[in-house]
Amino acid sequence: MTADLSLIRGSFAAVQPHGTQVTAYFYDHLFAHHPDVRPLFAAHLDEQRDRLWAALGALVANLENTDTLIGMLENLGRRHAGYGVLPEHYPAVGASLIATLRH
Repeated sequence: MTADLSLIRGSFAAVQPHGTQVTAYFYDHLFAHHPDVRPLFAAHLDEQRDRLWAALGALVANLENTDTLIGMLENLGRRHAGYGVLPEHYPAVGASLIATLRH
C-alpha cells in the first residue's frame, strides 16, 4: 500500500485550524466507543490533547523523512507501552482518528 502524502497533508491542513476541537472530538469518540481505555489516561486531558496534536503535526511534517518518521513512531510506541497500552488498543485509536477526520 502506498500512502498519498498530499492527501494526508491536505487532510491535516483542513483540520489544523480546529486542533482543540479535533483532539476533544477524538478523545470523546475513543472513550464513548472504548470505555475500557479511559483508565490509561489522566483525569484531565488538556495536556494530552496538546501532545496528540503536536505529535500528529510532527508526523505529518516528516512524512517524506522515513528515518525520522520511524524513529518518532518507535518512540511513541515505547512511551505508550510504558503507559500500559497494548496492541489490541491500537485499532480503537485508529477507528477514532478516522471518525474524527470524517467529522
